Amino acid sequence: MRIALLVEGIGEFKALPRLIPSLEHRSGQTLLQPVQLNVHPLAPPNVIASSLAKKMQILEQRRADQAVLLLDREDAEECPGTRAEQVATAIAKHPKITLPVQVVLKDRTLENWLIADLTALRTQPGRFKVTEALTKRVEPDKADRLAAIDLLQSASIGRTYHKVDDAVEICARLDPARAARHSRSFRHLLHVLGDSTFDAGCRRPPDGLPVAQAHAVRGPFQ
Repeated sequence: MRIALLVEGIGEFKALPRLIPSLEHRSGQTLLQPVQLNVHPLAPPNVIASSLAKKMQILEQRRADQAVLLLDREDAEECPGTRAEQVATAIAKHPKITLPVQVVLKDRTLENWLIADLTALRTQPGRFKVTEALTKRVEPDKADRLAAIDLLQSASIGRTYHKVDDAVEICARLDPARAARHSRSFRHLLHVLGDSTFDAGCRRPPDGLPVAQAHAVRGPFQ
């Protein structure tokens, strides 16, 4: 299966290629290089669908069998599953979109997925300082919903956190299995891509790690 990754942020567009090999290894799928949409992640579903439709020629040229659209949840209070379903419905109704498309919401941004694997930061000791306080904020299974960009900024050494350059370096070191232990929305990505670890769903982390209490108020992903 050839799966196209659709993104709306420059950070994802630049950084996710460094993560693709490990995602392919876990899913057994062929993941195509990201295609960037010119749309705001909180735009109305029909606007997002129209932006995606403009990229259909690229997806056809790359012989994609299906696509996964990654969107930031940002500060929206709407249940991620509800928002994803609304966007997916608008996409399915668009006459020019001929591929099946699944929608995954990052909760709340790419940085939440990055901070879910603190080991990827620890391997850059000259760039990030991972304190005990930071670890307690993120683990276990609490990376979603945090103000992740602020935490990465506080952990940065020497210069301001860069949303593209640092994301690229973190993704090059990020282990999907580690990130999945601490981000439910990242587990949902693995589930959608076909990672057999999450065949039964993605609510619970692997290895029986307890679900953080903060997740109890959230509706299930669709």
